Amino acid sequence: MPANHKCHCTDPGCPMHKGHSACLNQGPTQILYRVDMDDNSGTPMCSTCALDAANSGLFSCYSADDHAYLDAEDAGQEWADSQENASPRCVW
Repeated sequence: MPANHKCHCTDPGCPMHKGHSACLNQGPTQILYRVDMDDNSGTPMCSTCALDAANSGLFSCYSADDHAYLDAEDAGQEWADSQENASPRCVW
C-alpha cells in the first residue's frame, strides 16, 4: 500500500495542480524515480501526479539500482522471485 506523504510533484503542467508549481495533495503517495539519472532516492507523488509523470517517460517505478539489476544477464527468474514479497510498485 502506498505511504502517506506530501506529494513532491513540481510540474506546473500536471493535471492535478495545473498552473501551480507544487501539488498540495497530502494523501497516499508512491515513489517514482527519474530515468534520465541514477535516481535511487525517488520522489513521492500522489496517484494523479504519478500517472502523469510515468506517462511523460521521465519517471519509472524502478530505481537506478533496480534497472541495473534488471539489465544484468542473469536477472530473469531471480528478479521475479525476489519481488514476490516486495511492496507493490506503480499502483495508482
